[in-house]
Amino acid sequence: MEIRYWLRDMRLSHGLSQEETAREVEISARYYQSLEAGQSFPSRQVRHKLSLLFGNSVIDFLAEEEKENLEAS
Repeated sequence: MEIRYWLRDMRLSHGLSQEETAREVEISARYYQSLEAGQSFPSRQVRHKLSLLFGNSVIDFLAEEEKENLEAS
């Protein structure tokens, strides 16, 4: 699963809008929208804030995504 889909799923499961999520992690709504659109990848700082907001799930997701990419190589 790509991070953009995962972000959307996590945001919706927490009952947040894109604007609310952006505000919680202290980024612009436009930047958050670009993350969900797959146009940008979150910086380390943003990933950390998302992990706090979503309960460390971002770290787990990225570790799983990296594992899948290594297995595919």
